[in-house]
Amino acid sequence: MNLKGHLFEQIYKCQKKIFEEDFNGAITNARTLIESIFIEIIERHDNKEVKNDGNVENQWKLVKKIMKLEIDNTTLPDYVIQILSGIDTAIKGLAGLSNNAADRHANKFSTKKHHAKLAVNLAMTISDFLLDSWNYQQLKK
Repeated sequence: MNLKGHLFEQIYKCQKKIFEEDFNGAITNARTLIESIFIEIIERHDNKEVKNDGNVENQWKLVKKIMKLEIDNTTLPDYVIQILSGIDTAIKGLAGLSNNAADRHANKFSTKKHHAKLAVNLAMTISDFLLDSWNYQQLKK
């Protein structure tokens, strides 16, 4: 998989769909962006292809373990713990939003532009953080 190309494609689709007011589609692509990062990290770590079960919360738990991002109250300062806890909450929220407001399923939620932008910007920020963290950890080895 050409990760860089795939990520740029998902980001482009997210932004294009917001511009075209396809807010449900933008949320779907935001989830796909996050899912792609998670799967790539897991595959690189395990050196084998992952069968995607679509459960981003379980994927996130595995990525946290792989990247040593689990919350550890003994070694991390409180402000880092708060941010990592926020990412946990954000992933759960994105999973819920994409299940209830994306174009993957029938939904009754009236998705607005600000919901879509929140999901897209959240996915891009988390993806950027994970890629930078992964690269940093690989250089340290």
